[in-house]
Amino acid sequence: MSATRTSPLIFGIYPGGHTGFGSGRAVTADDPARIHEALDRLQVGVSPFLVRGYLPYTSPLSAAQTLAVKTPVAVEQYIQDGRKLDLVLQFRQPDLDGWQTFIRQAIHRYNSILATLQITEEANVTVTPEVDGYIPQVREALVRGIITAKEEVQ
Repeated sequence: MSATRTSPLIFGIYPGGHTGFGSGRAVTADDPARIHEALDRLQVGVSPFLVRGYLPYTSPLSAAQTLAVKTPVAVEQYIQDGRKLDLVLQFRQPDLDGWQTFIRQAIHRYNSILATLQITEEANVTVTPEVDGYIPQVREALVRGIITAKEEVQ
């Protein structure tokens, strides 16, 4: 029996603060200087390291809106020294056509810094409104989202 080759683990972290919707919890603003310092301490040398960001789909984007990661704010500033983006696209509005367009736009916007892409957040958890599983049509959004993302990157 031959040994199976696997890739080495790549570690990462979500470096921001609060991430829920409507939780009512007090939130302090992210401190980019402290986040940079923490990322530098956590990352070993120039080894790959992932920085997680969350981008919620809440409505179709108008021409005036930007496709900017909401948490942490301006996540691109942390993508340096071998770091890449671990992006979560959250399904927060039951609009499947708009969702697919949003996925395509996000892939184009973050392609150069993207390492991983997660389609929906906790689609299997249906009891709390802070996660995508609570949103109607989330299972269809997960399936369509994966197909859309795969087609977009090919």
